[in-house]
Amino acid sequence: MDKKEVLMYSSPTCGYCGRIKKELKEKGIQYEERDYKEYAEDWELVKSVTRSAVFPTFVIGQDYIVPGRDYSDPEQAISIIQYYQSSLQRENNIDDVVELLKNTIHMVKLLGDKMVQIEGHLKAPNQEDNKEYLRQQIIAQQLSKKKENTVA
Repeated sequence: MDKKEVLMYSSPTCGYCGRIKKELKEKGIQYEERDYKEYAEDWELVKSVTRSAVFPTFVIGQDYIVPGRDYSDPEQAISIIQYYQSSLQRENNIDDVVELLKNTIHMVKLLGDKMVQIEGHLKAPNQEDNKEYLRQQIIAQQLSKKKENTVA
């Protein structure tokens, strides 16, 4: 299987781009660097698809790899690029899109469930817990009054 072409959209003033270029060279990964100004029309398309304008953004086939969203350091970027270079790619059909949407919905549900779980740990006791606490306080006060009345 041939490795897919890696396009790296960058800016000449981007220090982070320089770090990743160094890592790509050390790992022997071939790529085509595209200055966003020289490839302005292509860069506009990348921005419209990813809804992001950060560097370096990679395009491998139909996949976009965006810093901050997909990777947080050069090592992660390299790992992702290697994965996408070696993966089978084809034009998506409607069944592929449906599967991608199902996966996305599942992942959003998992995140929502996790947020509810975290919120439960951070929140003050819920109303039912408060009711039980108040009930126990009332019982304790009544027992205390009975003891006072019995002693007197």
